[in-house]
Amino acid sequence: MEKIHRRFDPASIEVVESNAKIIKPAEVAEVDIRLEKPVAVDRFSDIPELGRFVLEHAGHPVAGGIIIS
Repeated sequence: MEKIHRRFDPASIEVVESNAKIIKPAEVAEVDIRLEKPVAVDRFSDIPELGRFVLEHAGHPVAGGIIIS
């Protein structure tokens, strides 16, 4: 994860913090992610099937989301 743009309250989707340093468990955030290898994706708004992702660590899901840009 390169940058956390905004953290949101998951219940209200209101912005809790801009330019946050951490994301707490069960929080929602808008972030920039850089991958080691290229991956084919599309914006969720264009093609929902290719606009979702799951991040894993040691075979366990640790995050998920949608591609907005």
